[in-house]
Amino acid sequence: MIGGKRRMDFKKLFHVESDNLAVPEIHSEDFDERQDKADDQENAELEKKDIVYDNVAIPEIHIHRKKKGKKQ
Repeated sequence: MIGGKRRMDFKKLFHVESDNLAVPEIHSEDFDERQDKADDQENAELEKKDIVYDNVAIPEIHIHRKKKGKKQ
């Protein structure tokens, strides 16, 4: 298994928690298409932005270093 030992070492050092939320989508490739479809009011706002964010939820990700305890 490639990277198996490395993955096990990572699991030993860190405890990872995450909420079950979606990662935000960033729309930048189809900016011109979106701009053509938008009405005049939205056009003025979209021209000011390089990246368009649509209703995103930013996930909370907590990474804690595991405490080294005594082996019993």
